[in-house]
Amino acid sequence: MINLSFAFDLDGTLVNSEKIKTYAYIKALRNYNLDEGNILNYLGKGNSEKLLKNLIIKSNPKSKDIIDSVISLKNDIYKKNINKVNLFSDAKYLLNFIKEIKLNQFSGLVTSSSRDQVDTIMKNLSLTFSNLVTSSDTKFHKPNPEPYQTFKKLFSKSDQKKLKFVAV
Repeated sequence: MINLSFAFDLDGTLVNSEKIKTYAYIKALRNYNLDEGNILNYLGKGNSEKLLKNLIIKSNPKSKDIIDSVISLKNDIYKKNINKVNLFSDAKYLLNFIKEIKLNQFSGLVTSSSRDQVDTIMKNLSLTFSNLVTSSDTKFHKPNPEPYQTFKKLFSKSDQKKLKFVAV
């Protein structure tokens, strides 16, 4: 028996959602006539919304009062385009292989996306993961170790002792 557990990231690893998220951030910022500055440096680095808030305040100090509106618009734009997210072809192959060798029960997702975003993507792509840790499940986000520790806790104590955990 192989004693491995895979904790997959979702965005940019299994699915091609990064372009759509970037589009949503930039469109929301431009809608409020805010300078998107170096937004591309912030995306994909854990809690992007927190980083976006800091960028807005830094680049547009007088816009502090509209941050929540910008984030809300970004989320709306992303939700309207979430059906454009596709599974990478190599990811499809990898997930099928993990299922074939019966490791899927020990694998899952650890993502900084919200639970509703993950649920929508999984439904649209007919993906199933029984072990999920989303931004809604932890106080801290990747690369902080808390999401991975939470993922490990999803398994029984005996499984935790015998499994080697791999983050992908």
